[in-house]
Amino acid sequence: MVVVAIIGILTSIAVPSYQKYQARARQIEAKANLANIYTAENSFSVDQSTFSLCLANIGYAPTSTNAMYYAVGFSATAAAATCGPLGNSSCLGYSGYTSTLISCIIGSASSYWNASLRVNAPGTAAGASTNLPISANVTNSTNFVAGAAGNISRSSVYDIWTIDSSNTMVNTISGI
Repeated sequence: MVVVAIIGILTSIAVPSYQKYQARARQIEAKANLANIYTAENSFSVDQSTFSLCLANIGYAPTSTNAMYYAVGFSATAAAATCGPLGNSSCLGYSGYTSTLISCIIGSASSYWNASLRVNAPGTAAGASTNLPISANVTNSTNFVAGAAGNISRSSVYDIWTIDSSNTMVNTISGI
């Protein structure tokens, strides 16, 4: 009986610690994806003298399409006409390579959005692009903020990260 009680006490201490460790490990996914968006945006801006809201256009691909917990990209409320060298083109489909607007959808429509890439639990509505911070936007042809939002600890609070055009990464809301 004493042994069972000791095991119960140890389990009640170990399980919450393990869950917190697991949530911290999941944050690496947000950091890696935001770093990739930063690199892709800067590569695109070297060629086009602008940034873009379109993840497909900048050549971004997620670090992994399996077991992802974060939505990454730009807010669904992002401005649509602040891109291009003159800052007057649509950010959703701007491409200096062609005069036709390109499709910004990557993958299937059930898992991805035009301006925001959502990869956790494909085909469900949870973690929609509206969970990304409103600041995740291309404000003009020389500045952008990309965001990541995910429910990594199974609470009602989303873990939110941002990275901007000066490579400043911030955990704006901790979901741990």
